[in-house]
Amino acid sequence: MRWLYKTTSQNFDVKETRLNDHMNQMGQDGWELLSVVPPQYGGKFVFFWKTLEATSSMDDLSKPDQDAMSKAQEKPQETRSKTIAGLQVEAVQNGFDIGDKIPEFELQSTSGELYSTSNLSRNTILYFYPADGTEGCTIQAKGFSIVYETLADLGLDIVGVSPDTISAHDKFRLDENIPFHLLYDEGAALCGKLNLLKRPPPDEQYPLRVTFLIDHNRRILGKWNDIDVETHSDDVVSFVVDILEKAN
Repeated sequence: MRWLYKTTSQNFDVKETRLNDHMNQMGQDGWELLSVVPPQYGGKFVFFWKTLEATSSMDDLSKPDQDAMSKAQEKPQETRSKTIAGLQVEAVQNGFDIGDKIPEFELQSTSGELYSTSNLSRNTILYFYPADGTEGCTIQAKGFSIVYETLADLGLDIVGVSPDTISAHDKFRLDENIPFHLLYDEGAALCGKLNLLKRPPPDEQYPLRVTFLIDHNRRILGKWNDIDVETHSDDVVSFVVDILEKAN
């Protein structure tokens, strides 16, 4: 058996009975609802579904579902130019690109332990943001919180990274009820290695808002750098589901 994934959508102005009919029909067709993104994210209800498909191939049975996204590496040009909901997934000039490996690192985590790339076991959303508690970063974190369980069900971890201290991260998580952990990039050292620092006048540096999808070998499968915080979490989930559909 293996999981298949798909997305559907319904316009915001459709009648409630049509939404119910749509969900009932999908259920009758054997699809299990993962999550619904509300209409304020792009003007439509977006539904994420999964279903089990029987397979007679022993090769398919031997491949864990969470490794399916690594197949995206076989089509780097297609992934490199992928556009989801108007978002171009591509690399920042002179930065780490899709197909590259991010550097190994260890950072303090709000889990109370060191987070190390040497212990990666799943595909991971690694998102960098400027600062805890700011308007844009709060909207982005809330968006990822909404889809957190969906990402987990799809076999992904998610962690946020900024130069804020662990105590600031703890307060941010508590204030906004963030279910995933945040990492302390002391002195923005990791941001610097990844070329994610911007220098506004006169001389202060701050991190850019960039999200990576990496596999357990630290290889970049997806990258977002032109981010709309209102829709970003939806864009990421759509991208992941699309990769899983193609991999299957």
